[in-house]
Amino acid sequence: MKRYVSVWLPHWPIERLKQATTDIESLPPDSAPFALVESTEKGLVLFALNKRAQSLKLYHGQRLPDARAMVPSLQSAPAQRERDDRTLKALAHWCTRFTPAVNTDGNAGLWLEVSTSTHLFGNESALLKDIHIRFRKLGFTVRLGLADSLGGAWAMAHYGPMRAPMEQRIVAPGATLNRLGNFPVAALRLGEDSIQLLKRLGLKRIKQLDSLPRPTLKRRFPSMTDADAVLHRLDQLLGKIEEPRKTLLPTTNYIAHIAFPEPLITTEGVDTALQTLCHELCGKLQKDEKGARQIILTIYRTDGSLTSVEAGTSTPSRKPDHFVRLLNEKIDTVDAGFGIDLMTLNATVHEPLQPSQTTLAETQTGAQQTDAAELIDRLTNRLDKSRVFRLSPQESYIPERAQNRVPALESLVHWPEKFVPTVRRPLLLLDPPEAIKVIAEIPEGPPLSFTWRRVYRRVVHAEGPERISPEWWLEIPDEASGNRRQGDQEDQGDQRDQSEGDEILAAQDRKTRDYYFVEDEMNGCYWIFRSGLYHNVSHRTLPQWYLQGFFG
Repeated sequence: MKRYVSVWLPHWPIERLKQATTDIESLPPDSAPFALVESTEKGLVLFALNKRAQSLKLYHGQRLPDARAMVPSLQSAPAQRERDDRTLKALAHWCTRFTPAVNTDGNAGLWLEVSTSTHLFGNESALLKDIHIRFRKLGFTVRLGLADSLGGAWAMAHYGPMRAPMEQRIVAPGATLNRLGNFPVAALRLGEDSIQLLKRLGLKRIKQLDSLPRPTLKRRFPSMTDADAVLHRLDQLLGKIEEPRKTLLPTTNYIAHIAFPEPLITTEGVDTALQTLCHELCGKLQKDEKGARQIILTIYRTDGSLTSVEAGTSTPSRKPDHFVRLLNEKIDTVDAGFGIDLMTLNATVHEPLQPSQTTLAETQTGAQQTDAAELIDRLTNRLDKSRVFRLSPQESYIPERAQNRVPALESLVHWPEKFVPTVRRPLLLLDPPEAIKVIAEIPEGPPLSFTWRRVYRRVVHAEGPERISPEWWLEIPDEASGNRRQGDQEDQGDQRDQSEGDEILAAQDRKTRDYYFVEDEMNGCYWIFRSGLYHNVSHRTLPQWYLQGFFG
């Protein structure tokens, strides 16, 4: 069963402004009425009020001239919605210290899904106490609620007893209606029009609304839409309908957590904690036969700030020493500030990883593959993932199209068996192929000699040809648009502004190629091809020869 915590910050814009203002004297004291205002079609209206302004019967949405007529000493300042939202999102990131499933809720609240993280704090009451204490230390007034549903937690946070101990802010599993039945219908998160209509119908409490038969209740509303909206909110509060929520960060069950009784400020302490986290995380992964592809280390400071360090792997891994090595290179520059009180390690991306043989029976090939993967991981995390690539197969028989370059940390795509060439292929390809002059005994026969880069080379051995036809299916017109697919540039190629390499490749893609493996008298081995066939010669061009690769 899921359990949710609702965090409500009733004085959020005012208290956020106090925390952000360096010159505290520029703000009025708490004993003076103060409000934040924003511009609307009605003019300037009150957006947020301090406690003193609220005690003088001023209210949200009231026009500023009317408010000043009631309270001439009212002071005001412009509201900063964007900064409020940005800071609230940063606060949500900070709340991942309690659970990875967290996000903002409206413009003055947060929600946390704590089903899998309560045990880290002892019990639900201890968790709420910890949240309350830490928010108070940050300088924010906070009201909390915990229930089976997000709607129930929200109702408890907004309409529950204000100064009650934390135990009384918790709705026991399955007791939502019994505990919240006497709450006003406004606790259902309804619009003002719906609330007023329910009050006119004599339905002031949630249990009164739930006790009525649904068909009878729907007939009392002016429209089915309004009735469905009210019943939908009721079902969400009672947990009959799951409320869709998107977490701020990717969530996973594979997370390691370590809290420090005293703030940590030494590098040695951070290194020791990191090793503990990596071993704990890998133990959880091994239990479910998983391997991590991406891990995130989050460091929480005592001043409410946090720092996240991310590392990725090219293949699934659950080696603690490998994780420590990847993260150590990035945490050296992390500033501990006034001290670190919590560290978490989260495997945000993971894949199945079967147990591997690590004894003397391990094959040399397997060890080499593991070492290569770890080397790729270290290079990627040191140089940046946008600078390290691997080759990935593509479905094409054209040599330069048979593979493409992808980031090294992307999922490994194995080369299909049907694309493994049965004839030799060079290790090095020229991009683009370079034109050469060839002398052959007969027009479509193997070369006897060729000239490349002004150097004459006599051929002593030749094998071939291996014929590769053009990809004719790319020339089929697209019926929907009337245009040809990629690769059909024969009629428009002369009109396009292409580089020399693009022109060569575009021209050769539309012609049959005959490839030859040749060896010259200096023992150099080359891969050359003739583009075009003599029996298809037009009055404009003859078949051309190109050098495309070298054999070691």
